Amino acid sequence: MERLYGGRFVNLVRDGRWEYCERVNNTRAAMIFARTDRDKILLVEEYRPPIRQQSICFPAGLVGDEGEESATEAARRELLEETGYAADSMLFLFSGPSSPGITSECLDFFLADGLHKVSDGGGVASEKIIVHEVPLAQIDDWLESQRHLGKAVDPRIYAGLYVMERMARRTQCEDAAEQAEAPFGEHASISLNRCIDPADFCAPSQARHIEGQPPLGQ
Repeated sequence: MERLYGGRFVNLVRDGRWEYCERVNNTRAAMIFARTDRDKILLVEEYRPPIRQQSICFPAGLVGDEGEESATEAARRELLEETGYAADSMLFLFSGPSSPGITSECLDFFLADGLHKVSDGGGVASEKIIVHEVPLAQIDDWLESQRHLGKAVDPRIYAGLYVMERMARRTQCEDAAEQAEAPFGEHASISLNRCIDPADFCAPSQARHIEGQPPLGQ
């Protein structure tokens, strides 16, 4: 592998005929799917120079850019810095490449739960982040309105909404099974088996709660 250019934050490298970017001293980032107990989706807006647009996405940031930390710790830190919300729990969902044709960076995705507001958010001193709390029932129309305003809507928002909807269905199914367990016995276990499981949308070996523990492959 040949380094074509070395910057402060990003290197341009060549591997055979393939040229791509890699972050200096970092290859991972975390993105947090977050919804409040009032069914409001937490999104952040920030100007992105590469596309010359305001960009809207879920809270996200680099793992370890402020010192050694696990991906879970980074997810908690980024959520708090950007939105002002702290989470009682942070569930690791899955990992994947952010844009494998142009960068080596990979993303760890998390689902935040038990959110409570502790600050205004907005990012660190060098950032100018706008926090949006969008009612789930209005999210489609709201995203479309932002697109019409000339803002870039990160497609991963739709992945996050899908995951949160599936997890909500799983919880509802489990609650229904618990209520049915006493009067219907064996039928309750059948209902529970039909619940949505995290393994439906991520590798079974990755669907685990990892408080204070780095994700697989890190």
